[in-house]
Amino acid sequence: MSSPTAAELERECSLFCRYLADIDATPEMIKSYQHAHEIDGLRLSSSTPLDRSLMTLAGGGAALTRIADSFAGVIAPASALRRKLVILIAILESCSPSASKVEIATPGSRAAWVVSSAVYAAGWLLRVVVAAVLLSPLRLWYGIAASR
Repeated sequence: MSSPTAAELERECSLFCRYLADIDATPEMIKSYQHAHEIDGLRLSSSTPLDRSLMTLAGGGAALTRIADSFAGVIAPASALRRKLVILIAILESCSPSASKVEIATPGSRAAWVVSSAVYAAGWLLRVVVAAVLLSPLRLWYGIAASR
């Protein structure tokens, strides 16, 4: 598989910044993200069919990125998508415009935390189910094809 172009990585970085922190990517963030893709040890290329499927789904927008990430967190935690998101979180934490947005704790009562956690968990479960419906047939197909 060929390496993504600088323009593709810029689009990907912008999309993932919107998903992770609801911010616009700065030129510094994009440059750092592009540089991370030059480091072979990080294994950020989408080398497996499932990786490519997750990246294709995630490329459809922040909502689809959320679905792909929820699925990958359960089924493929070492996927290229998850590695890319972890790298980008580190970049966001180290860049001054976004560091405070990423690291801020939201104040509130314990009851509000319980309710918001339950809503978040229900949303996550729904996303995993939707992603499973979309991606499990691919995972099954590629698993069967790999065993031949």
